[in-house]
Amino acid sequence: MYKINFNKPLFAILASSMLLGVTACQSMPNISMPKLGKKPLQAEPIYVADIVLGELKTLEISTRREPCNSKKPMQCMLVKMDNKFIKIPYNAIKGFVANPNTRYKITAYPLIDKNYQQATGQWQLQKVLQRK
Repeated sequence: MYKINFNKPLFAILASSMLLGVTACQSMPNISMPKLGKKPLQAEPIYVADIVLGELKTLEISTRREPCNSKKPMQCMLVKMDNKFIKIPYNAIKGFVANPNTRYKITAYPLIDKNYQQATGQWQLQKVLQRK
């Protein structure tokens, strides 16, 4: 009579491969098919902003930089516009790079999202009027 010797590591490998074989044979539901009575999933349309130039503004850019009120740590330029001080991120005026030790007087257009009728926070430089 022939005696079978069960080696523990070999037995563990054999048992795990059998378990894997049994679980691999089970079928999964077809995910791509919608269930009866329900609408198929549709992707949301992508929002495309309709950007237009707003009214030309004169901006007086200070030498001071202050932290922006944003989630990411960023420096803002302190800007005087219409006798009020506002903060504009240092990279928000397209076509303009400010030296921190220089005062500027520029004209720029705010970029407006026409669909929502509100400013995007970005600007387009029209002209540098003065450097000090």
